[in-house]
Amino acid sequence: KIAFHDALPIGLESLCETMVLTVSDRIALDDLVAKLNAELPDGLLVTDCMRYRKTDEDVDRAVVYRITLNGGTFEPEAIQRFQTAEAAFFERTNRKGKLKKIDLKAMVQHIHRVNPDTLELVVLQRATGRLRPDVVLSSIFKLPSEAIRQARVIKLGYRPYTSGDPATTV
Repeated sequence: KIAFHDALPIGLESLCETMVLTVSDRIALDDLVAKLNAELPDGLLVTDCMRYRKTDEDVDRAVVYRITLNGGTFEPEAIQRFQTAEAAFFERTNRKGKLKKIDLKAMVQHIHRVNPDTLELVVLQRATGRLRPDVVLSSIFKLPSEAIRQARVIKLGYRPYTSGDPATTV
């Protein structure tokens, strides 16, 4: 049995996917890694294996993304406006028709313009919900959906969530 708690959306790349795999207790973790890697296609590699704890699902953590636009630029003024705004909400309607407001200021931990077309973004991932990069790109940078679809988005890794005010830099 395999489960992905944060399945990767179509169009995103990742260097750090995690999964929960149910196997016999008799299989050693090192053997499991070797057996999985022997079956995976080129380009996919299991790098680590540990025993799963149900409490791991309830831990807040931050996800690091690298986003590169195809022919566009990230305006530093947009980051500045986001930093200085008292609030930055994104609204969407869920499947049941209920309006949900997401506080981007509370979810974006770090935003850094690496160069004019590349952004590093760190967003909080809670057990109760996740913020995808496309929401940040459309809300903060007002990018059209076509530019967002053409952007290269790579999930680089996870880091522990640090409470307090989000840290944003230009």
